[in-house]
Amino acid sequence: MPAVFRRSARDLPLFWKLLVPFLALVALLGITGTFLVVRNLGDRAETDLYRVLAERSLAARSVLHDQELYLVEAAGFAANLNGMATAAQARDTPAIERLLQSVLTLKDKVAVLAVTDRQGTGLAQFTREAASA
Repeated sequence: MPAVFRRSARDLPLFWKLLVPFLALVALLGITGTFLVVRNLGDRAETDLYRVLAERSLAARSVLHDQELYLVEAAGFAANLNGMATAAQARDTPAIERLLQSVLTLKDKVAVLAVTDRQGTGLAQFTREAASA
């Protein structure tokens, strides 16, 4: 073998003796830093995903709960108006007014409530007073 290939690490110049370990250390730190940065970004993305999923789940549960409450309220509303057709046909004004009062207590956004017969004659009417601020 030629003498060029028989050189050992002791024969290298000081520049190469310092540069090779430095480059190995920089490569090791770069790989470690890249791993940590990518892992941190992945954890952040996963955390954001779970947060968004939790928010959407809570929003969906809220909508479902509101719909359940609406159905319960609608069932109560229908139960309170159960005798309205009979009372209107008999022109029983006290019964109609009692049923309309129960509607006003259930539906706080209703401003005017009236019951008429088939000819359009008013049998009972309630107007809610505007809330003063």
